[in-house]
Parts: sequence; C-alpha cells; structure tokens
Amino acid sequence: MEYHLNQAIIHLLDSGASAPLLSEQPLVLDDENSDYLLGHIIKLHTGDDCKNCTFLPGSPFEEMLIREKEFVPMSQSAAQMFFEQMMRYPEIPSGDLAVADLTIDGKPFLAILKMNYRTAYLHDAGHPGLVSLVRQKTILPSSTSKCDEAILIQLDTGAVKLVEKRVEMDGGRDFYISTKLLNTSPAKTEKVKLQAVRDAALHAVKEAYQDDGKVETAVANIIRAETSEDILPVQQVKARLERDFPEAASAFEEELIADDIRMEEQITVPPARIKKITSRTVKSHSGIEVKIPGDVFLSDETVEFINNPDGSVSLLVKNVIL
Repeated sequence: MEYHLNQAIIHLLDSGASAPLLSEQPLVLDDENSDYLLGHIIKLHTGDDCKNCTFLPGSPFEEMLIREKEFVPMSQSAAQMFFEQMMRYPEIPSGDLAVADLTIDGKPFLAILKMNYRTAYLHDAGHPGLVSLVRQKTILPSSTSKCDEAILIQLDTGAVKLVEKRVEMDGGRDFYISTKLLNTSPAKTEKVKLQAVRDAALHAVKEAYQDDGKVETAVANIIRAETSEDILPVQQVKARLERDFPEAASAFEEELIADDIRMEEQITVPPARIKKITSRTVKSHSGIEVKIPGDVFLSDETVEFINNPDGSVSLLVKNVIL
C-alpha cells in the first residue's frame, strides 16, 4: 500500500493542567518525523488488534469533522474533546495527541494517535566530574512499539479503525473512546474475530468428523489459503468447508451467527498471524521442540506419527536434507 503524509500536528494533553496545550501550526515534517508517525499509522492500519467501527447517528465527533473544514482548528477541537474526557475520567493517561492528514492508496484518511507518556531514565552530565540519572516522565512510544490508543478514519466513507483501552468510568471499566468520545458502533478486534472463525471451524469439523490429530492444522491451512492480501473473507472459509468438510459447513455458520460475526465480514489477518496459526510445535518429554509448517505437518511423505506399544508417540521426519 502507498501511504502519503500530507500534514500533522501535535497537542499536549496533561491531566495535571487546567487546559490542553494546543499547537497553532503543523509539525515540520522532515524524514524522521514522517517515518515515526507513518510507522505508527501503518501498524494501526495493518494490525489485527484494532476494531472496525462506524459512527452512530448523531455522533458529536463526526459532526465536528464535518463542521471543521480547516486542519488546525479541527485538530484542536479533537484535542479539546479528548481533554474533556480526561478531566471526567482521571484514569485516562496523559500524552501527546498527534493528528495527521494522509492518504492511503489515494484515499483520504485522518489519523489520531494518543501517544501516552512512558517513564524512562536519562543521564545528566551537566556538572563537571559528575554524571547523574534523571527520571523523565514524558517519553513517547518508541518507533518499534505501538500506540495504546489510536484512531484511523477513512474520510470518504466514515469507516473507523480503533485501538483503545478500558479505564475506570461510571462505576465500572469501559472503553471511553468508542462510547464517550467517538460514539461508534461496538466491535470486536480483528484478532478476536479471526479466533472466533478459527474456533467455529475447528469445533464444527471435530463434531462432524473423526479427529485424526490433524484437524487443527487442516483448519489453519484453510484460513491461510483463503487469506489474500491480508484479508480473510468469512464467506470463503465457509465455501472451503463445504468443499473439504461438507458436514461441518452449516454448524460453522450457526456458531458464527451466535458470536455476532456475519458471513460477509472481511477480517484483517497480518502475515505474522498466519504464520503463527499454521505452524505446529511438537515438544518431547525431554524438552526437545520441533516446529513444523502446517502444509508439511499434513504430508505423510514428510512427517509420520508412530503410535508405540507402550502408548507413547514417536515423530519420524523423512526426506529432510540438512
């Protein structure tokens, strides 16, 4: 995908202050600043720990986006709305709010990254002959980490990708960004939806067919085969089950309906997630571990599990050149 950062601005949200510190002009986007912000935006856009939501009718945040045509005033309004929630719910952490106008494959997006502060130690060599440690409380997330709270809005469709955390509010713990700030539809993360699809397929196949020890790998390989460009259409998983395990297809759909997952859903599945669910790790009693790719695990020409008379199982690996 092609990402292009048009402009960005950073506002300071300190819950110990009486008001947010609002920038009045965009950030100077040199290569380092652009790479830092885009790195976090790409993690949000392609990750499976985000929720796909839509604004509910009457959302004040969506109305603000429609009303504010200029980037800087719009970003200031967004920061003010965040700060109002921080004043209402003290558990919301302080941080910098980065707001970015960008395009992804030519489509307009707005990214809002709430970069919560972390504590770290720095050295201070300001006195001759003495190097001391200074505790810094306002360290931003590193370029290799993820933002705990972030929003990505596709402006031409209103689709929202969201990463959020529960905080103490109104007598319980809940998500303040989706329920109070944005007012969006509730949603599961992509990771949770993928797990639900996998569990439903696995349960349906095991109920309808004898488990030969390879069903879990077979289901994982179906998910891998039907994932294209990091997208898994749920309907194609059902179609594949109808072909390979026809007696399990209807039970698979029924279980997903119970989990409030629609057949027309398309789930984001990063390559790392596919690799994790398709490989199998076999561990012996002596601590020896063997990791086997899913397609190899299903092939009798490469691996064979031998049931021994004493009840133990031996693993035979064949045709492997070291």
